[in-house]
Amino acid sequence: SLDAMPNDATNRTHDLNADLTRVVTGHESVLSTMLEAQFAEREIKVERDSARPQIDFEVTVSETGTGDDVFGDDVSSDSEVVFGLTYSSEMDFGRARRARLRQLQKTQEERLQTLKDTEIRLAKELRAAARDIERFESQAELDDARLSAERDKLEAVIGGISFMNGL
Repeated sequence: SLDAMPNDATNRTHDLNADLTRVVTGHESVLSTMLEAQFAEREIKVERDSARPQIDFEVTVSETGTGDDVFGDDVSSDSEVVFGLTYSSEMDFGRARRARLRQLQKTQEERLQTLKDTEIRLAKELRAAARDIERFESQAELDDARLSAERDKLEAVIGGISFMNGL
């Protein structure tokens, strides 16, 4: 009789969602694009702030004392309060900076779209790999069943030959 061959196929459980999360969050291209996007967001904030006009408000208070006698009645004092408001803008009213800001925002939108496309591509690749694994596992199970059936046939033939030799 033939010895039964051990089954090398192992039962594996696939948690596709966990695998997908791990691949998407840990993939080099995703991580680098995410870091670029974070840096670009900071750059956009700086550019947005610098594109705005600058307004400064200033208050100056002074008191001046005059007179002949410091200890006498002839001393007078004057108080003065000065308010100042300064509005600063570039000669082109920030058009160049706003254009730069729009360009940065457009580039950021493209970067985020690339990130989404990469995540979708990775998800497709992972799902395709999971389907391949399932297909290979089911094929292996089918091959094991065929092998077992062929062994049974062979054992039956060997048993028939042994029986005929014993006659």
